[in-house]
Amino acid sequence: MSNQSRKQQEMARRRKLIIAHGRAILAREGYYALTMEKIAAALDYSRGTIYQHFKSKDEIVGEIGVRSHLLKVELFRRVKGFTGSIRERFFAHIMAYEHFARFYSDHFLCDEIIRIPSVWSQLPRKNQLSMMRLQYRMQGPLLDLIRQALSHGDLPVLPKEGPASIVLGLWSLVETHYSFLATQSPIYRIHDIQDGWELCRSNAHNLLDGYGWRPFSHETDYHAMYERLRNEIFAGEYASIPMGWS
Repeated sequence: MSNQSRKQQEMARRRKLIIAHGRAILAREGYYALTMEKIAAALDYSRGTIYQHFKSKDEIVGEIGVRSHLLKVELFRRVKGFTGSIRERFFAHIMAYEHFARFYSDHFLCDEIIRIPSVWSQLPRKNQLSMMRLQYRMQGPLLDLIRQALSHGDLPVLPKEGPASIVLGLWSLVETHYSFLATQSPIYRIHDIQDGWELCRSNAHNLLDGYGWRPFSHETDYHAMYERLRNEIFAGEYASIPMGWS
């Protein structure tokens, strides 16, 4: 029984290593460059050892996607108890996503690749379903906060498409910024923008202001709110970065 337990632990350890190295290759080189042989070489395993755990690279990519979604869910869970106005609590969830892109860029880049239709269609159905369920777990609290804001009068009226239009509009805005930042796009330097993260937050607040969601960005010190999140919830991530990096 003890030997079997140790064997199971070793299998789990190897599986975790395969996924981690697969994620690094996928983020760095892309889907078509990822091969079972390349993962085996990175780990100094035989190709057969990789196939003991996964039947194909698409099974590995599917697991990479699920684990990245689980990480996002955990970051969202961490901000659930953040105190403040409904809009501040809503924005805290968006900041959880910023910290996913900022501190876990390999996960974010892999997510970008996995969403490409030609990649997504190759993934095991069970992984697709898991990611869709986890995506709803992230967006569900945002929809609830929008409904609360409407019932409290903080949000005067919903768009005709409903609360999902606010979530999806904001989600697409920040994801574009995060993609530029994660890939080190020169677009910010071209426009002499010093802090792309801050610009993203500002644009997100402008969007919420446009919906009439109170308190408006000029009525509340949202920068102070961000510092609270940084110090209270994401201190561990910031502690891991070099001095002077922001």
